[in-house]
Amino acid sequence: IKLRANYTYMDIYSNPLNAEVLGFPNETTGQGLFINRIANAEHETTANIFDAYASVPFELAKQEHEVVFGYSFNKFKTERSFASLSAGQPSLPYFLPSIFSWDGNIPKFKYDDYVKSEENTRTQNALYTVGRFNLTDDLKLIAGARVTNYKFESEVERVKSYEDNGIFTPYAGLIYDIDENHSIYTSYTSIFIPQSQKTKSFDEVGAKEGNNYEVGIKAEYFDKRLNSSIVYFHSKQENVATTDNELIPGTSEFAYYGVDGVTSKGVEVSVNGEITDNWNMDFGFTYISTEDADGKEISPTIPKKEVSLSSKYKMGQLSLGGTINWQDDTYRDLPISKTVKQDDFYTVDAMAKYEFSKNLSVQLNVDNIFNEEYYQNIYWNGQVIFGTPRKTTLSLNYKF
Repeated sequence: IKLRANYTYMDIYSNPLNAEVLGFPNETTGQGLFINRIANAEHETTANIFDAYASVPFELAKQEHEVVFGYSFNKFKTERSFASLSAGQPSLPYFLPSIFSWDGNIPKFKYDDYVKSEENTRTQNALYTVGRFNLTDDLKLIAGARVTNYKFESEVERVKSYEDNGIFTPYAGLIYDIDENHSIYTSYTSIFIPQSQKTKSFDEVGAKEGNNYEVGIKAEYFDKRLNSSIVYFHSKQENVATTDNELIPGTSEFAYYGVDGVTSKGVEVSVNGEITDNWNMDFGFTYISTEDADGKEISPTIPKKEVSLSSKYKMGQLSLGGTINWQDDTYRDLPISKTVKQDDFYTVDAMAKYEFSKNLSVQLNVDNIFNEEYYQNIYWNGQVIFGTPRKTTLSLNYKF
C-alpha cells in the first residue's frame, strides 16, 4: 500500500501599469495615435493546495488490480485594486507625437490611492476514487468517480457568492489489446469545471457541466519506440462561458455569458517517437468543431484544423531538425457588423546543434524562417496581436 500527500503554497503579487494606445496613424505625418486608458493596478493571489491518496494493490481471479482513494483541497484568494489619475494630470485621450519620431516615452502620471475593486475566495474540496482492473490478460477497465464541493465567496457587494455541493462526476474506460502492437479503447467522462468569467452584471458565469465520450486506437512499433494513435471525441456541455463582445460596465474586463447545448467533436491523429536510433519524428493532426444548440460556431478564433510535423536527425556530434506548423483560417464577427479574418498560414522552424563533448554544446534556432506575418489573436473589438516574426537564437550550454 502506498500513501502520498502533497501541499503547495503560493503567493503571487503583480503591480501592472498599462497604457492602451489606439488610433489610426496618418501615413504621411505619422500622427493620430492616442492613449485612451491607463490602468494602474495591484493584483495578489494566495493559494493553498493539498492532495492525499492511498493506492491499494490486490489480486483477484489470478489478475493484478489496484484501487486508489484520495482527497483534494484547494483555496485561492484574490484581491485586486486600481488607482485613478490624480487631479491636474494630462486629460485622456492623450495624443502622441508622430510615430516616425516618437521614442516610446509618455508622461509620468500621478495617481490617487489604490481602491479595492475585487476580493474573493474560491474553495474546492473533493473525495475521489479510481480502480484499475485487469478483467483478462487483454482487457482492462479503469473506472472512478469524484464528489466535489465548490464555493465562491465575494467581499464585493455587486458580485454574488454561490456554491455547488455534492457534484458527482464519474468516469470509465475500457482498453483491449488486439495484439502486441495495437489496442483499442473507449471512455466516458462527466464534466464539472468552475469558471471565473463574469457577466455584464458582474456575476460569476458559474460551472461548466456536461459529458465527454472518446473512442480510439493506439499502436506501438519498433520495440515501442514509435507510438501512434487515432482518437474521435464528442462532448456536450452546458453553461459554457462565451465572450459577450462587450466590456463589463465600469471596468476593462470582457463580459461573458453561459451557452447551453454546446457540442464539440473532432479527431486527433498523432505519430511520435524514434524511427531509428538517430532519427525521430513527431506528427499531429487535429480537427475540432464547436457549435451551440442552433448550429452556430462558438469559437471561430480557434482554428478547426491544425497540422504539425517535426523531425530531428543526429549525425555523430551534429543534430539537424525542423518543424512545420499549419492552421486553417479563423475569424471574429465584430459588434460593428464587420468581420476580421485570419487566412490559413504555416510557419517553419529549424535548428542545428553541435556537441563538443558530453557536457558542452552549441545550438542555433531559427523560428519562423520565412517571416510569415499572421495574427496570434483577434480581440473582441477588432484589435489583433501579430505573431512572433523571424527569431534567431544562438545558445551555448554546459552541463555540470
